[in-house]
Amino acid sequence: MEGSKIIPYMLIAVGLMISMYISNPQIFGKPYYATLLVTSTAITVSIAIMGREKIKKLLSAKLRKSIIKDINDFHVEENIVIMPNKDIYKGAIVYTVSEIPYTFADVSQSFLLQQIRAFTNFIVASEDNTSLLLIKKSGDARKYVRNLERTITNYKVLLSADPANPYIQRKLQKLEALFNRISRGETPINVKIYLIASAQDRNVRKLYEKLRRKGETLSSSFKASLGLELRKASEEEVLEAITHGLLGESKPITMLESDLSFLTPIGYVKRPKISGEGIFIGEDIDYGTLVFYDFEKHLTKHMVIIGPTGRGKTTLLYTIAKRVIEQYDVPIWILDLRGEFIGLSKTMGISVVDPEKTPINLMLPWFTSPRLRARQLIDLIKSLTDLEPAEEYILYMSILKSYERAQQPNLETLIRVIQEEKSSSSELELKFYTLLTKIEQLNSKVFLGSSYSNVFSIVKKPVIFALYKLPEEYRKIYALAILQILTNYMLTLTPTNKLRHLVLIDEAWRLTDTKSGSKIIRSLIKEGRGYGLAVALASQDITDFPKDVLDNAGTVIVFGSNSKDYIEAVARYMKLNEEEEERMTWLKTGEALIRITGDPRPIWVKIIPESMEAQSIVSKAENR
Repeated sequence: MEGSKIIPYMLIAVGLMISMYISNPQIFGKPYYATLLVTSTAITVSIAIMGREKIKKLLSAKLRKSIIKDINDFHVEENIVIMPNKDIYKGAIVYTVSEIPYTFADVSQSFLLQQIRAFTNFIVASEDNTSLLLIKKSGDARKYVRNLERTITNYKVLLSADPANPYIQRKLQKLEALFNRISRGETPINVKIYLIASAQDRNVRKLYEKLRRKGETLSSSFKASLGLELRKASEEEVLEAITHGLLGESKPITMLESDLSFLTPIGYVKRPKISGEGIFIGEDIDYGTLVFYDFEKHLTKHMVIIGPTGRGKTTLLYTIAKRVIEQYDVPIWILDLRGEFIGLSKTMGISVVDPEKTPINLMLPWFTSPRLRARQLIDLIKSLTDLEPAEEYILYMSILKSYERAQQPNLETLIRVIQEEKSSSSELELKFYTLLTKIEQLNSKVFLGSSYSNVFSIVKKPVIFALYKLPEEYRKIYALAILQILTNYMLTLTPTNKLRHLVLIDEAWRLTDTKSGSKIIRSLIKEGRGYGLAVALASQDITDFPKDVLDNAGTVIVFGSNSKDYIEAVARYMKLNEEEEERMTWLKTGEALIRITGDPRPIWVKIIPESMEAQSIVSKAENR
């Protein structure tokens, strides 16, 4: 106790002694009064030194023990209590939950069901004479909120002094999340949760061993099943636990109502968490709230959009493109295979790349090594035509020789090298001939040269690639080639979770219909994720995408359909129940199901689109 708090008590004691002396100087000569005076002075000094609360707690603890001893003798050692009962000893080992590290209000329904199943399995597998006790205790919710606000303020001050401290960052995020939940209406409650295992034995030493062994098994399985931290109960907590709260005082855990969901047999229903920042997507059909998508919030930024013709997926892509340009200061590449995005060049001032006027030299290394580029070029060619193993080997060695021969080789250089190698190998002459036939399919001015005066300026600004101007057989190669270039460029940058670049691809099935094409798209998605690259892919069916592409998509948006096969394929991947499957068939044009990153629960959204400008150079865009 601080000295300033002791002084008043000392003054009271001294004043009492002086007043008694003045009233009767002979009082100190009488033993009875002297004893009374010394006793009262000692009590006053004890209160001053120990504090009233400690004295009260000490007396109440002694009183409680005396009450229990009147009922039966007992002995507490660590978190074990032993009571003799005639010819046998009975005992219990007590643990208490020290912290609940997660809240069920913000986890997925499937995770919650998994935890409830784990809790059920724990109860079934536990030995007999096991108790899980929850005691709700009194508490001042307003005081708790005030203390929470004060603590948040203190941590903000600490963070301003040490912005890079990860512990302070995590602690502040946790406290702010807790405060936000209270602001949304959750009530703070004080509870104690005890796990108690009891046993009996005629030998007290064997009983101790039995309880410790049982307690270790019980606590480890409890933590493994539910992920909750346990600690050994104190003497006060043991007393509280074995009397079900009648005796014993202990500090409770303050938690919110949804933290107790693992003790209930029914899942805690909650909508997925939606950020109020980012680009505006539309309106929640069920709740009428606005739905936004913030690329900065998600580690996995990729998006897959699926929908039959006429449902609105292209309109959604157009809307995302326009709003991303307005909201984020990042480059955006749009691969326009049908001429439906050219309107953005007028409304948003985006540059348009005409592939016929802007050829791309496939043979340039493009931000990578010649050997890696040789492998990439083989994947490009295999996306157009099959290559036998011998042809693939000949092509790989010929590409490397082309890099040795010319500083900036092109396809003509490669063809000459293959022709020269053919003349020197009579055994493989047929293989050389068939390979030349396949390579010459790409021998077009579109792939011979490159007029990029500064490729960095193309990479770093919004661009629409007017691929619809190319012949059908060249669109795919050109699209995959520029995606390889972008992937290589992103890998030269430092890793980041911030959005650096967005790529939009409509009719993505045209690029993923071969193994090599899928490989290039997978590389773009997997490699670019850690470097700030986001990819939005749209196609007509969920089966158009390999499973690993879907798994790497942070968000999946699915429009409705009357097709049974379409609905079943979507339901299998997204794990929809029968009610959700039925609802998919009734979605109107422009309405979709959205699965948000890390949370499989669906949101039903009415898309609020941007108007798409019709272009004279192409037929009016179909609102697919």
